[in-house]
Parts: sequence; structure tokens; C-alpha cells
Amino acid sequence: MTRYFIYIIVFLGWALGTTYAQDMHIKSQLDTNLIKIGEQAKLTVDVQYPKDADVIFPLMHDTVVEKVEILDILLDTLANQPDIEHYQIHYVLTSFDSGYYVVPSQILINTQTNDTIESQALMFAVATLVLDSTKQNTIFDIKAPIEAPWTLSEFWAEYYPYILGVLLFIALVIGGIWYWRKIQNKISEPVQKEIPKEAAHLIALRELENLKDKKLWQNDRVKLYYIELSDIVRNYLEHRFKIKTLEQTSQEIYDTVQRGNILNNEQLLQLKQILSTADMAKFAKAKPLANENDLALKNAFELIETTRVDEIIIESKEESVEPIEKIKRDELNTSSKEESHA
Repeated sequence: MTRYFIYIIVFLGWALGTTYAQDMHIKSQLDTNLIKIGEQAKLTVDVQYPKDADVIFPLMHDTVVEKVEILDILLDTLANQPDIEHYQIHYVLTSFDSGYYVVPSQILINTQTNDTIESQALMFAVATLVLDSTKQNTIFDIKAPIEAPWTLSEFWAEYYPYILGVLLFIALVIGGIWYWRKIQNKISEPVQKEIPKEAAHLIALRELENLKDKKLWQNDRVKLYYIELSDIVRNYLEHRFKIKTLEQTSQEIYDTVQRGNILNNEQLLQLKQILSTADMAKFAKAKPLANENDLALKNAFELIETTRVDEIIIESKEESVEPIEKIKRDELNTSSKEESHA
């Protein structure tokens, strides 16, 4: 009787593990198998797994393989079934070296059942640009001039001195009115006491140290770890560069910083790694690896250190800013004049 009972337990465990394995799916797909140098290909990784499963899905960040770069990563959450998580990760790939390349298999690991499934490996080719020299041998007659109507560029070329003169006069009038009103406002308003504001990088570095000491992801609180980390980075960017980061998605923040040339290429990669890994942990319930957690915190420290501004900013009610060094020089000059009069 005991032997049959043991058989039943083993069978139920096998059936449960098989059910988990069957509910886990991962598939990789390229939108094209051939691109030219500098063109882009889109790799889509489709992932499904049970909501109550504890899964690990390593992300690719900068490169797929040598000479194949990742330009962008987008996360797309699909309409979920009641007990199934379903989302897609879109990688934008490019290469500047011709040849054949293999996109490696993508791995999905269930830590509860130790099940591991892989997507198929994919191959694509990068071709060089070939010029068709045969089309350059045809000789054509010289075409006669084309009669065209009066264009805006021709009008500008003829009358631009007069137009610039009128615009300059209008600008001087507007500038004079604005300056006169500014002087009147300064005379009428009382002087406000200036309040020093702590530099953005000091706040951010202090909060990063506190987050590091909490050891959240080491205690299996990965989602909370990335919520606090992304909030620290967003607040720093908002106060340091005056960007409304709390009102934008991760992709909108990245696009704003990139279009404004606020960060260099290395800093952009650091920001992308932090935001994309945080989105995976917060919204896709993925569990990044330990080295990815450490890398996100390290990138946050380096991003703040390389973009910090060391001078303290003074803010008044009029929202004017002034370096503290200038205030100290003014106070020193005032004291020197008082001593000379004495």
C-alpha cells in the first residue's frame, strides 16, 4: 500500500512539472534574413509563462554577437489570459560589417521546477552595397532651361535687407518694452530672502547609498529595488536638466535626452540599461540576474558622477539662480570697502 502511495506522489509531481513546462513558451523571430550595411533588422522574442511561476529571462543589452549591435529595446505587454503572462521584447539590430551572423537562442528558466526552455537560433546576412556602373555609360543631351514662376526664395534674395530691417526694428521695440517692465517690477517688488538649494547630485548619491544599504534585491524584493532605483534616476534628471521625467514613460525620457544631446553615447547606454531593466522587473515580473542588478546600480552612480554640477545654486522667489562663489566675492568686496572707509 505504501508503495502505491509513493507512486501516486511521484506521478502528481511529474504531472505538475509537465504542466508548468507546457505553459512556458518562448519564440524568436526576425522580420528579415538579409540587410545591407547600416540597415536595421527587428528581432521579436515572444514569451509566455504562468503568472504564479518564478522565471528568469536574461536580457541582451548592447550587442547580440560580435559586430551585431542593439540600437533599441522595446517591451510590449500583450492581452493576458487569466493565469498566463504574455509579452514581447523587440530588439532593433544593425551591423556595419558584412557577413553571416547567428542570433543565439533565448533562454527562459522556471526556478520553481528547474525547467529551461530555449527559442530557436536564427541566422541572417549583412550584404555590402554594390554600385551598378552600367547605368553610368548613357550620355544625354543638355536640357533647356525651365521657366519657373516667382518663388519665395527669389523674393527673399531680392528684398531680404528690407525684411531684416523691419524685423530688427520690431525686435528692438519688444526688447525695450520687456526691459522697461522688468526694471519696474524690480523697483516695485520687495527683496526676497534667498534660500540655498542642495545640489541634485548630492541628493541622488545619498539616496543611492541608502538603497544600496537596504539590500532589497538580495532579500528577494527585486521589484521594490527597481522602483526606488528608477525614481532616484528620474528625480535626478528632472532637477539636474529640468526634464519632466515623472510625467513620461521610460522610452519618452530616453528620446527626450537623446534629441536634446544632454548625454553622451556612454551615458545614454547607461540610462537605457537602468530604465529597460527596471521596466522588465516592474511590469513584466521578470527577475534580472544578480550581475544585472549590480550593473544597474553601478550605472546609476556613474551617470550621476559624470553629469554632476558641483556649484551650489541659490534660488529666490523670482526663480533667479546665482553661483555661491559670486555671492562670496560680493560680500568680500563689500567688507573691503567698509575697512577702507574706516
